[in-house]
Amino acid sequence: MRINLFILLLLLLGWTANSQNIFRTIVSQQPVIAGESFAVQYVLQETENEEEFIAPSFTGLRLISGPDNYGGFTYGDDGPIPLKNIVYTLVAPKAGWITIPGASLKRNGKITRSNDVLVEVVDKKDVQKSTRGDRQESSEYFLKPGEDPYVKMKKNLFVEVTVDKRNCFVGEPVLATFKLYSRLESRSDIVKNPGFYGFTVHDVLNLNDKHSATEVIDGKLFDVHTIRMVQLYPFQAGKFIIDPMEVINKVEFSNSAIKRKTEQKIIEGVFPDQHHSTQANTVNFENTISTTPITVNVIPLPEKNKPADFTGATGNFTIHAEVERGKIMRNEQGNLLITLKGEGNFIQLEAPSVEWPKGVEGFSPEVIDSLDKSHTPLKGLRTFKFPFVASRAGTYHIPGITFNYFNPDTNNYKTVSTSSLDIVITDEEKEASREIGKNNNQRRPSYLLWMVLGLALIGLLVFAIQYRAGMKLKAKIAMQEANKQPMISVDDELLPAFDALRINDPGFYVILQKCTWNYLGKTLGISGSQMNKDRLAKVLETKNVPAEISSEFLNLLGQCDIASFTQAEPAIGKKTLLFRMKELLRQMRLIG
Repeated sequence: MRINLFILLLLLLGWTANSQNIFRTIVSQQPVIAGESFAVQYVLQETENEEEFIAPSFTGLRLISGPDNYGGFTYGDDGPIPLKNIVYTLVAPKAGWITIPGASLKRNGKITRSNDVLVEVVDKKDVQKSTRGDRQESSEYFLKPGEDPYVKMKKNLFVEVTVDKRNCFVGEPVLATFKLYSRLESRSDIVKNPGFYGFTVHDVLNLNDKHSATEVIDGKLFDVHTIRMVQLYPFQAGKFIIDPMEVINKVEFSNSAIKRKTEQKIIEGVFPDQHHSTQANTVNFENTISTTPITVNVIPLPEKNKPADFTGATGNFTIHAEVERGKIMRNEQGNLLITLKGEGNFIQLEAPSVEWPKGVEGFSPEVIDSLDKSHTPLKGLRTFKFPFVASRAGTYHIPGITFNYFNPDTNNYKTVSTSSLDIVITDEEKEASREIGKNNNQRRPSYLLWMVLGLALIGLLVFAIQYRAGMKLKAKIAMQEANKQPMISVDDELLPAFDALRINDPGFYVILQKCTWNYLGKTLGISGSQMNKDRLAKVLETKNVPAEISSEFLNLLGQCDIASFTQAEPAIGKKTLLFRMKELLRQMRLIG
């Protein structure tokens, strides 16, 4: 069970932010229900001194899981204070009052004990009875005479976003949850999703999961629909805004004093019907609701002790390497498997560097993930499968492979490494390889003919596209000559990042987004919450970028956003998208 109440915990501890001895027991869920799990959290301030956490004895309770360790921090007058959150998931078997005992901490030879917490345990049947009346009154379907429908909609239909933290390190995930609360008969259309600029996005839940529940708010029972739950992994420091999600609603009310359980329908990207039929004695109203923007402060990783070859991995990892087959033939493909295991920003991890011995040629790896998407941060395995070949027989030695990461729980960098590996290349050659070559030779004439025709056709298409783009470019250059002003000061060192991107790279659209915004951030001087399409459009206009270039570029960014969030492939395809993105950036540079 993942605990997403750490921010609440920090608020509860805010008055002790300057204390040198933060050590508290927290039970946020009260009362608890007999037979259902609940969380107990022990929060302590981390120091560089040696310390030993001593768990209490949970007599009379059933331990489900734990201890689970999570890191975080609060703020004092002297800056951030690192905290450790040790969580146990327990079950109380019967109703009554129980005492959650404090834990002990041994630090510098002294033992400190956290506070005990008295918790009420209630019977599940009693909870159901107490909410039964609320369930009968959960509908606001009847619109009373003189009642303002818009006030009623505002009180009984709204969307909210919550995050598990507002301060985090680069690469440390923020869990954002978007929910729709309703007591009305409504049809809701999600017309705008947040852009999540500055983050790599991993979806945990979406509309297709149809996740719903009920919650009592101010004594009223609401139907609660989880519209979207995402893990946001920041890839650079700064203040970033989770911009609003906008929802258009059509709400039906009855003019008759009837009670019935209301129902909600939620769809995405489809506007309400223009012609909406109504039933007898009913009226329809429409409104737009949105979530409140939330600012997330992303803290840069410390420079102290940062390894020179650090690539941005954040979390807690182990590494293992093996050769798929230790003995292979000359010119036969072998595979080196490097597996990273643990929890952290897996979707941002780069392949570890391999020092291939002379005589062995290694190639770009295939990425194979086995991740628990419900765990925050992501937990599981990422395997990099490196193909390699060697043309000469012999024994080749691959040195140990190292991997550096930042652990936000301990606030320091760690290095893990593998043992060295040997590859044995025999002087044999596969019979199957010869047979395949022989069969290919028999088919070569017809195959070559089709290949030549295909290449000729592709060549003509590429020529036509480039010719058309060249003519447009010349026309734009001519238009700029009369009033020539620099558009974008291009840093040529940033362009190779685009050229290195391959269409079969895992997370292609996420990486392309990251490259593009990094490029724009450096060349245009925008950062943090300024990294959004509205701001970008204004900046491009001030730089005298022609409207047609700006419009196409923003459209491509939008397609990239959609593909990143929905996993749907844009109609123009990856290859064309990458080509046009690079071409537009080059056009901006040439015109300037």
